[in-house]
Amino acid sequence: MSDWPLYFRDNLTLGQVDHPLAVCCLWMKQSRLADSLLPSSFSILGNLYSKDGLNYLLRNVLAQPTIRTILVCGPDLTQSGAALVNLVQLGIDE
Repeated sequence: MSDWPLYFRDNLTLGQVDHPLAVCCLWMKQSRLADSLLPSSFSILGNLYSKDGLNYLLRNVLAQPTIRTILVCGPDLTQSGAALVNLVQLGIDE
């Protein structure tokens, strides 16, 4: 068994682990999306319920160097998706 993902492995849906796409489905049920995607079309699929989860999402993604893209989809009930997009677009402050 691989050591990846580092965090929340039991709460994530794994596809082809060396695929360059990670899917962040925010508040959408993972099974709804996973059932409509081929496992060979993504590396990992998971939720991002809060801004606090950004830390774990980034650690998991950075621990898998083949991931190059994070697809963000689903309802953004807590603005966690907006925080992820802002981090990518604006970076971090001091």
